[in-house]
Amino acid sequence: MQNSALKAWLDSSYLSGANQSWIEQLYEDFLTDPDSVDANWRSTFQQLPGTGVKPDQFHSQT
Repeated sequence: MQNSALKAWLDSSYLSGANQSWIEQLYEDFLTDPDSVDANWRSTFQQLPGTGVKPDQFHSQT
């Protein structure tokens, strides 16, 4: 995928800047208790690829 195409997709995505903080908090809620988030978000988060390095850490704890 070309860099400009990727940028266009990210800019139009629900993952764009305006939603970033909300989605990060939702993901932290998911990491704490997966059942606390809507089933659609839970499915989305469960499909995210892992890094293989260590379990995800909350941004608020870094």
